[in-house]
Formats: sequence, C-alpha cells, structure tokens
Amino acid sequence: MLDANTDYEDEGLMQFVQQAQLLDLHEDLHSTTIPETYRRGICSLDYILGTGKVSASLVKGGKTTFEEAGLTFSDYRAFFIDIKEEYF
Repeated sequence: MLDANTDYEDEGLMQFVQQAQLLDLHEDLHSTTIPETYRRGICSLDYILGTGKVSASLVKGGKTTFEEAGLTFSDYRAFFIDIKEEYF
C-alpha cells in the first residue's frame, strides 16, 4: 500500500510506478480507478500497488465508506485486497 499523498497522474509517482513495474491492484481488479480516498479531497491519494505476480493472485478487493469499520476518526477510507496464499 502506498500513502502517496498525490494524484496517480503525478509525474514523479508515474515514473516510480513504471520503473518498478507496479500495477494499481484495485484498478487491475475492478477495471476502474478507486474513488477519492481522502474525505476532503476529490481524487485518490493512496494506492495498493503490486507486481504482476501479486496481481495474478488477487481474489477480491474493496473499500470502506468514510463512516464504516470504526473509521469515523479518520479522514481516509480503508481499502484492502485478498490474495491467494499459494502463489507465494
């Protein structure tokens, strides 16, 4: 998971993702970009990035609302992925 504090279109972040050959695992799993991750923002600032091997092992993933899962104290939504253990 990456607490990037920047939009996915940020040049520095994109360069890092490309050089490390990482994938946005939520986008890979759902074929959509994750909605805003910061309560007072309009874009995603946090990501779960991984290699192709991790992407191939994805079972499911999701996100909470800002209010659920006891996160009312936080400005961020929680998101998660489940992977197949046997891939590792």
